[in-house]
Formats: sequence, structure tokens, C-alpha cells
Amino acid sequence: MTDIYNDDTYISNNPNLHREDSLFKFNQISKLLENFPLKKEKIKILDVGGGAGELGAEVAKYFVDKGVAIEFVALDLSSEMLAEQVKYNSHIDHTLNCSIQDCPEQSFDIVMMIDVIEHVPEKEMVANRLNEICEYVIYNIPVEINAMDFLRNLILLGRHYAYQTRTIGHVHFFSMRSAKRFIYKHHYPSALFFKPYFSLLLESDAEQYVELRKSRIRLAELKLSKWIAKCFSWISPYLIQGSMYALVATKSGGNHR
Repeated sequence: MTDIYNDDTYISNNPNLHREDSLFKFNQISKLLENFPLKKEKIKILDVGGGAGELGAEVAKYFVDKGVAIEFVALDLSSEMLAEQVKYNSHIDHTLNCSIQDCPEQSFDIVMMIDVIEHVPEKEMVANRLNEICEYVIYNIPVEINAMDFLRNLILLGRHYAYQTRTIGHVHFFSMRSAKRFIYKHHYPSALFFKPYFSLLLESDAEQYVELRKSRIRLAELKLSKWIAKCFSWISPYLIQGSMYALVATKSGGNHR
């Protein structure tokens, strides 16, 4: 498989590195962090595949504002993306240009896996490695097996998921059920919830989302998703687009409750 992270494909397709989503995602992650047991005056954080770095900066600031000292490490397959993260996250102490399987460090209190596991072919190996090197993991796993995405795939004659792989590198596609099954198989969940995308896509003033809303069909889909989430919240993870957020304790540390 072509290395889209080091041949400029990923950055060309995603020039903002999802910077426009950072605050939306942090608002969800901050809810998870409320369940993180602060037992130390200094914690060590690893941000895996941190994109533009702004989300990692928000997480770092969350702990600094609580008076907690941090050691912040960024890991990525792409040296170019690591350089970008350093620009936007002044809390980064050092970077690691390698895969998570080859991470040479351990004893992390938190590892951030935000929109990462769907990119990794060896996802089971990665989960096992996380169990070895840290106490807690924060996951954001996009839920792409749902009624809306199935309909999109049908309209695109079966090309939707192949397009996701080619442009943004997704090699695994999760339903809410399979995402939860992955988490429960490898870790001990402390907090877990589904968050739809429609509020971000309807309210953001980011240029690509403004353009997206100009499509009557896409706008109607988002409004329908909003109605489904309001009236059928219990089943919405299986019908509309969103992500599963989870804070988990690993099998080598954390509180297994």
C-alpha cells in the first residue's frame, strides 16, 4: 500500500489537517477527561497522529489550567506533520517519528488516539502495544457503518468507502457495535459515548462546511440527522454519522472498574 502520509497525498487531500474540527473534538474529549483520575502532580501524555496539533494543545492546556505539570510527546509517521504540530502546540517537549508499535518510550499516563485506529492496518497489535506503554487511552473512532453512509455508498455505486481509503487513509470502517466491541476486547472503558457530526457541519463557519451546506441534498441530510438524534437518540449511532469517544483504562494500569 502507498504511504499516503509521507508522499504528500494525505496533506494534499487534507491541507488544514482537520484544524477546523479541533474545538468540536476537544469539547467532547473534555467530558472524558472529567473521568480521568488525577493522582500525580505531573503526567506524561502521548499524542498519536495529532494532525495540526491544536487539539493536543487544548488537552495540554486543560491539565495546565488545573495546576498539573505535563510532559507532552507527539508521535507520527510523517515528519512533516510533526513539524506542523510543533508550530501549533507549544507544550510539545519532543517528537517521535515512528509507528505506535515502534514507540521506544513507556510509562505514559494518557495516550491520545484521536481519529487514528481506523488508519492502522494492525489495529489489534496497536491496542496490545497501548496496553504495554500507558495507563489510559482516549479514543475517537469515527462510526462510518450506518444508514446514512450506506445510502451514500449506494448512490456512489459502491465507491464511497474506497474513496475514504484513498483520500484519508481509512483502512477499517466501524459501526457503533464493532467500535464498542474493539474497546471492550482490549481495554476497560471508564467513559464512552456517541457524538453525531451534524452540529459541527451545520454550525461551523469553516469554508468547506459553508460550501457543504450549499448542497440541498447534504443540508437536508444534516437536518434529518438532527431530527433523528433528537427523537431517536438511542438508535442514532446506527443511523447517522458521528464518532464514538471513549476513555479507557489499559490492562497494565488504570482503575479497572
